[in-house]
Amino acid sequence: MQIIDTHVHFWGLSQNINSWVLKQSNQRLKQDFSPESLQQKMGYKLYGAVHIEAHDSRIDTEVEIQWLMEVAKNFPELQIKHITYVDMTLPKDQFIAKLE
Repeated sequence: MQIIDTHVHFWGLSQNINSWVLKQSNQRLKQDFSPESLQQKMGYKLYGAVHIEAHDSRIDTEVEIQWLMEVAKNFPELQIKHITYVDMTLPKDQFIAKLE
């Protein structure tokens, strides 16, 4: 059976794009979360994951996407997709450029 986790958040705290995590009272959040750690915690082989953005609001969405794409290169067997925000009020050409 191929298992896809449809709602995950990955972060690497050293990247400084998820500093909100450090302000949380839940100590278990204050660690890196990667595809590797997810598979270890789940105890079975994951086929795919849908990453939901988790970056700080002061960070451009594209920064997190670029980081995630780099992380995904280390897990070529894992299908990683992402859901993220694009400002729909941007001028049309800028909006299309962000989507691309």
